[in-house]
Amino acid sequence: SIGLMSTYNVLGDDVNTLATTSISALYAYELKLGATSYLRLGLNCSFTYATAGLVELVGPPPLPPWDIEPIAQSPNLGTGALFYTNGFYVGTAVYNIIQSKGDFSSNSGYSSTDKRIDFQTGGFININKFRINPNLMCWRQGSYTQILPGLNLSYGMFTIGSSYRYAFPNVSSVNYIFGISKGIFKLCYSYDQTMSGAIFPGYPNPYFKAIAGSHEL
Repeated sequence: SIGLMSTYNVLGDDVNTLATTSISALYAYELKLGATSYLRLGLNCSFTYATAGLVELVGPPPLPPWDIEPIAQSPNLGTGALFYTNGFYVGTAVYNIIQSKGDFSSNSGYSSTDKRIDFQTGGFININKFRINPNLMCWRQGSYTQILPGLNLSYGMFTIGSSYRYAFPNVSSVNYIFGISKGIFKLCYSYDQTMSGAIFPGYPNPYFKAIAGSHEL
């Protein structure tokens, strides 16, 4: 299968912002290994353009004097593999293989996007009309690590679930989801509730407010 995806993401407020636009082309190929077992291989080619404006950030030194300016990042690559059966799946992926460079400003010290490695696994347990999906996702990027154990419960066309994002040395949070699926139509809402941490780990909290929760649809 072949796909095309475009995303636009804005972090911050009217003064301090990081806006990112990304366009990705995706390709996936599926191999049948047995009666109910399959292997999917995927490739992602992307290009990212961003603008950064952090001009009034207040806190303890050292903080870079970032100005609003565009950043053009070179194309990037990602790849992954997923093995799955009727009741189990396990997969891994690697992002930012090229580790494209982008400079927020001449004084920012920002040099490149670190390579990211993901691992995920989970299963499906059917009890009467309910379907339980315990799952686990882990990823590592540079010095940052996240571990996300979760549990989803489905009944008919409805799904609810929750997961805990244990992130170090960054912000930890709890995620809640509610979804509806009917045939090829799927709609999911999620909310991320911040539990701990600040925007810049290592700085005292009086200088920085904890990151607010986020909504996704």
